[in-house]
Amino acid sequence: MNNYPPSHQRVSDGYYIDEDPGTLLKKNSVLDGWFPLRYSLDIYKTCNEKGGYYNTAVGVGGGSGAARIKVYSNVLEHLNKELPALKHQITHAANRTIVTGDYDNTQTMTPLIGLGSHFNDPFMPLPAHIKHVGGGEVLAKLMYAGYRGLVLTRNPQRLTSLIEAYKDRNRFPTKYFAQENLPIVITAFTLAANEEERTLLEPPSPSLTERMTALNALHHLGVPLGALILSLAPWEEGVEWARLEKLLTRLYEVGVNFMMLTFLFANQTKQVYRHLYKRRDVCHSLAKFAPIAEKKPEHTYDFTSAKHKLERLFRNRMRELGLVFMPPAHFYRSHLSIKDRIAVTLIQMYYLLKELGRRRAFLRNASYHLSLMHENEFAELIRTHKLATLPGIGAYTERIILKMALKNDYEEFDKILMEWYTATS
Repeated sequence: MNNYPPSHQRVSDGYYIDEDPGTLLKKNSVLDGWFPLRYSLDIYKTCNEKGGYYNTAVGVGGGSGAARIKVYSNVLEHLNKELPALKHQITHAANRTIVTGDYDNTQTMTPLIGLGSHFNDPFMPLPAHIKHVGGGEVLAKLMYAGYRGLVLTRNPQRLTSLIEAYKDRNRFPTKYFAQENLPIVITAFTLAANEEERTLLEPPSPSLTERMTALNALHHLGVPLGALILSLAPWEEGVEWARLEKLLTRLYEVGVNFMMLTFLFANQTKQVYRHLYKRRDVCHSLAKFAPIAEKKPEHTYDFTSAKHKLERLFRNRMRELGLVFMPPAHFYRSHLSIKDRIAVTLIQMYYLLKELGRRRAFLRNASYHLSLMHENEFAELIRTHKLATLPGIGAYTERIILKMALKNDYEEFDKILMEWYTATS
């Protein structure tokens, strides 16, 4: 049974309404390395890491247990108050278009506002009996107020219906449907082997075919499209590349303008560079996409050193082809120390790979991460309060880490991981 704050109205098991969300439009203190977004907003929010909805980027459920999703009420009323004041605060940096990547152009464009985030899809499916303001109404409000939304969602078909409906009903002046004012839609994908595996990784998401159909429809409506492609498993020779090539082909065919590739494992990036560089003939034929400007994130590889000259070459080449690489999410966005990020990544990845029957691939890759740290650091790591907040972290984690650090014994490591998984499932 969920415990709800006294001020929140419970509307269904696992859901509650927050009648006073405070300020909906959140100001980003630092511009994102990939999107020039000064403001963003979420209309739903998973309350903790056990939220029942998926992570938009990673595509996996937040864990076991009942969903706890906060549904904001009075969203449109709040936006009516916040949007007029926002016009005086929008900077030129946030006004420049993402698709052309023209960061040096000082011309004022339609302001970009991020709608949705990695953990909160603005078009997430909620039970029909829950009264709420959906992403469509919020996007319409932004467009009517003269703002442009950058939408991160796994449900692009809802956007297709939305834009077609608003055009047909003439609810807005024609200028709001000019190319530069249409929302930019980014749809997330995982490199799953088949629909069965994709359903496991992205449980509430539409099928790949449904998403491709919707993206193609949006393309014909003139909506700029992006794809966020996430590789969840360690890169395997010939396996992950075949999946990536197939997905790139389909995305190109439906009219996607730019693609971003991101990985949970830090050492995957170089491997993918090499694969794409070897197959640059394929990339040339597939990736005739509009280039997207890349702003170097704060935490990324040092491309000034001789060691990474080859990576810099690959990165620049892929950028020319319309492909953008993102650093591993846990390493770039997390506030944890590097040791904590490594451990958390390993634990989370094992959950996924155990379900996919790919523990061996995980073990091969895990040795790379663990080699970055001295064994004495693991004992300190597992006793920190940060790891203690995760479910099932404790004695099993200590045994896992120390066994692998001291013995590098894959068989024993696998056995202990299975014990830990069974105990915490």
